[in-house]
This record gives sequence, structure tokens and C-alpha cells, in this order.
Amino acid sequence: MMMNRDFSSLSRWLVKRSIALGAISSIAVLAGWTPDFSAPTIAQAFDSSASAQEPAFTRYVRSAVALEQRRQALQGQLQQVTGGNVPSGVCQNINQVNEGARGQVRGLCQQFRQSFYQILADQKPALTLEEFNSFQSQVGSRQMCDRVAQEARRLQLGDISCKDAK
Repeated sequence: MMMNRDFSSLSRWLVKRSIALGAISSIAVLAGWTPDFSAPTIAQAFDSSASAQEPAFTRYVRSAVALEQRRQALQGQLQQVTGGNVPSGVCQNINQVNEGARGQVRGLCQQFRQSFYQILADQKPALTLEEFNSFQSQVGSRQMCDRVAQEARRLQLGDISCKDAK
């Protein structure tokens, strides 16, 4: 009889513990807290390191597209701050802006400059300023612009127009 009582209390304890563990596990799965027990294979490790080392031209195209998107956003912000009158080269010549808006324009230009360097640094490996400028200096040619546009399409970054290229 004693053995039966011990077994009964043990089974109740196991049932309670199983229910509690099941409830916690269910909540974790519903919340998305699932561990990843899969270990990468050797082939996956080599593939990921190879894909992380993109050529400088590909990193340039990624940077140039991101910078153009950021530049367009900056242009919109500058138009709001200046009342639609954004002088050419405004970040280099802040004195051309209404004195009341200069502080805001200066801050926006500084944010853009910081985002420029951050975009270059985010490339894998980071794109140097010299590499960026080397490609950028060639973009005015029709051939280089076409090459950039083709790479942007391949990377699914959008379409680039080369209508102004020579």
C-alpha cells in the first residue's frame, strides 16, 4: 500500500510538471522563441564567406543606389526647410540659404554626410572612399552608366536611367 501511495504522488508530480513545461513551451513557440539547433555544414560556411566578399564594383552599386535614395530624401527635407528654394550645392554653400534655416540645413547636411560614410562602411568588406570615388568618376560615361544599371537590375535594386550619360 505504501508503494502505491508513493507512485501516485510521483505520477501527480510528473503530470503537473509536464503540463507546466508544455504550457511554457507552447508560449515560447507562439512568441517565436524557438532555438535553432541546426549547425551549418562546411559547404554552407564556405558559401556564406564567399558571398560576403562581393567585388568592389558590386559594393559600389549597392552604395550608390542607397546614397541616391538618401539624397532624394534629403532633397525633400531641404525643400521643406527652405520653403522649396534649395540652391545648387547647398551643403557646400550654406550661406546661400535663408539665415533662419541655416542651422536646420547644416544639420541635415551633416546627417547625410554621416549616412554616406555609414553606407560605405556597411558593405562587406567596407567600400573605401577611394574605391567609391574611382567608380563614381567614371559614371558619366554611357558605358559605365549602362554597366551600373545592369548590375543594379541584377541585384534587384531598381532601374537606373542613363539618359544623361555621354
